[in-house]
Amino acid sequence: AVLKGLKKVKTTATWIPWSYERLSFESGYGAGVVSPAWYELLFEKRPEAATRWMVKVARMLRKEDVGTSSAHIIEAIRLAEALAAMRGLPLPGIDELREAAISTICEGDEEKMLLVERELLRGASVGKVPQHLKLPTVALLQDIEKEVKSCRLSKYWESPGESWLGATAANPTGGIDLRSESGKRKSVLLHRLSLLDIHWGRRVELSRHHSAGGFLEHWKLHWQPDFIIQIIEAATWGNTLEEACIHYLNRKVFEQESLPQLTALLQQVLDADLPSVLPPLLRKLDNISALSTDVFELMEALPPLVSVARYGNTRGTDVSAVEAVIRHLVPRIFIGLPAA
Repeated sequence: AVLKGLKKVKTTATWIPWSYERLSFESGYGAGVVSPAWYELLFEKRPEAATRWMVKVARMLRKEDVGTSSAHIIEAIRLAEALAAMRGLPLPGIDELREAAISTICEGDEEKMLLVERELLRGASVGKVPQHLKLPTVALLQDIEKEVKSCRLSKYWESPGESWLGATAANPTGGIDLRSESGKRKSVLLHRLSLLDIHWGRRVELSRHHSAGGFLEHWKLHWQPDFIIQIIEAATWGNTLEEACIHYLNRKVFEQESLPQLTALLQQVLDADLPSVLPPLLRKLDNISALSTDVFELMEALPPLVSVARYGNTRGTDVSAVEAVIRHLVPRIFIGLPAA
């Protein structure tokens, strides 16, 4: 009855890849399991599941600089099997394995286990939608793929391994020149993806020469299979990359009350070339700085603003509004310093 009389709207449906993150109970999926990674191991290597799980625990803890030995693993397996026998279980379950690992490998320190527990229990496996199905993709993914192609970065997209953007035999670290239109577009694309927590590219500062005021940016690109899922999740913010970033940032500006974090956000806005977000962000900065009585917070917020005012026009951005905020901020810092 509620829907009666409403106009019909065309919709499309698609498939998204499964992931252990989504299959886990902690993700909010009511029918999820506690540990997808454990059940995969149990299904494929049932007789050796406990041993393999303990070895995995030890390897992961070693990566976190927690010393483990073969003796730790052997004792942990024995303890897990003993716990299972006491509880009338044919094999140790995830609870027995966890308790045994904490008691032996972690030497009773549960905090050590917490270092690896998320990855250990959930796992990082991600499925793939068969290409031959030719299913429609979400609009945001289509727009990102279009931008990637337009920026001539297709060879890096869905490419395994880590690569320096623009690397050559003569220049192994590559780099993009922000003075060129193509370089600027590549930089904007990577910064916008990073804003949405899709970290395909990681900016690397090679030296002080390539600092905020330089025209050269160096990026390492590393494709991850779960980027597709992250893009689908980010599609709630908009159908294009620019639109999604604007809506996401406007929400961040609305929620953020910390002056230093707002100034950090300002640099991200400029890097991502999203001028429409600047007015509300600068108004929020001005309002919070006017009400703040914490001189140390004001001082912490100043350097990023000065950096923006000094180097913001690397991309041709008008920074006069930022300079106005600085002019309001500096006198208040001077006034507050004697009492600090």
